[in-house]
Amino acid sequence: MATAVINFMAPPIPYFIGCGEQHYIIGEKHIHRYNTGVFDMIVVIKGKLLIGEEDKQWEVKENEALVLRPDLYHYGISGCTSETTIQWLHFNTSALWGEHESMQEYLHNLLSLKDQYTAMPNEFISPISIPKYSTFSERACDYVRELIQLSNEAKSIASWKQQVVFQQLLQHLDLEQTVQQDITSIRIAESVSKFLKEHYQLPINNELLEKQFNFHSNYIARCMRKLYGITPLEYLTQYRLAQAKKMLLNTDYSIEVIAEQVGMELSTFSNRFKSKEGLSPSQYRKKYIRLN
Repeated sequence: MATAVINFMAPPIPYFIGCGEQHYIIGEKHIHRYNTGVFDMIVVIKGKLLIGEEDKQWEVKENEALVLRPDLYHYGISGCTSETTIQWLHFNTSALWGEHESMQEYLHNLLSLKDQYTAMPNEFISPISIPKYSTFSERACDYVRELIQLSNEAKSIASWKQQVVFQQLLQHLDLEQTVQQDITSIRIAESVSKFLKEHYQLPINNELLEKQFNFHSNYIARCMRKLYGITPLEYLTQYRLAQAKKMLLNTDYSIEVIAEQVGMELSTFSNRFKSKEGLSPSQYRKKYIRLN
């Protein structure tokens, strides 16, 4: 069964707000809350908790975790049938985020998500994805316990440490998602990305990539889509256009020279640039140089 994921565009990294531990006696249930304004990560360390979010419901058992959204209604379904203890973390983000029914759906939509996140260029975005509901590894549980322990120290001492530990927890959960999605294909995609960035000025096609990496172009494309949401040649075009934008703003090279520098024919460069930016290369240069 596919596991829902919550993704965060980064940077900035989601930030830690607070944590604590709560004990439920038999018959007691989770409180009802709406629009809390923070993400609530609940980790059950003893017993089980029946909890709902809008029309979805979960039975969260020992060493399992659930992330509740800041914008939806949360409620206890029924009272605990045994003594139950949870540890909770509150966090938030100032960046774009979203929930997806599966990792596959998230990866399929990744390019669109990156395009929506206009805070920085695509090549600098490093999205984070964590499972909505999952079994926590011992390492993940250790991070949560460390956050709880730090909450007993003076806030002036503990605050920065908690941010660091929370970031380590997010990275761990994100890495577990990646491993589950086939680490080999991720490594291939990263190698292809590095090759394209280093050789973007050269003529590159699928046949060249097959010879370079000794894999069929269809497999290389699947690997790239899994990590970046686009094919290698689409990735190459995006990177070339990003480099062209830098040249347009930082040099006095002609449009013809810039097209040649990024390895594209002039007509193709002009058409792709206008399709992406909504402006021709010369219009883009005039608009942003004037703003500077």
